[in-house]
Amino acid sequence: MIMKRVLLWLGAGLGVVVLSVSAVLAYVVFVLDPNDYKQELADVVKQKTDMDLALKGDLAWQLWPSIGIRLGETSLTDPVLKETLAEVKQAAVSVELLPLLSGRASIDAVLVDGAAVRFVQYADGRTSWDRLLEKLKSPDEEEQSEQVAFDIEKL
Repeated sequence: MIMKRVLLWLGAGLGVVVLSVSAVLAYVVFVLDPNDYKQELADVVKQKTDMDLALKGDLAWQLWPSIGIRLGETSLTDPVLKETLAEVKQAAVSVELLPLLSGRASIDAVLVDGAAVRFVQYADGRTSWDRLLEKLKSPDEEEQSEQVAFDIEKL
């Protein structure tokens, strides 16, 4: 009799967990549209790097076999030099779910299709990437962030 109750409670607990995970996935897929955040992404890139990020293609969730996002046609332009530094036809990155729960970002796969990178070295020794690299090297604001361990399995 006691064993039957324990199994019943374990089954109910497992059912609640499965239902909760299903509800979160349904919310992400049907309610959260990553395309709604294109402008916010471009604004963050502009704020942090002074570069223009153009997300011309659609953004799409990737939920199986791991969690990720796919980008359509995307480019990064330096508005001062009026040069496109990098562009891709399609890109995707996916991470494994279980390591995220323990504070590790385990990148499952990175896909880049149709990448074009423009690197110019001028006569005075400067390059077309100097402004971006300098901005990334010395951030304006001091941010405290937790250390995240990155593992890249496939590239």
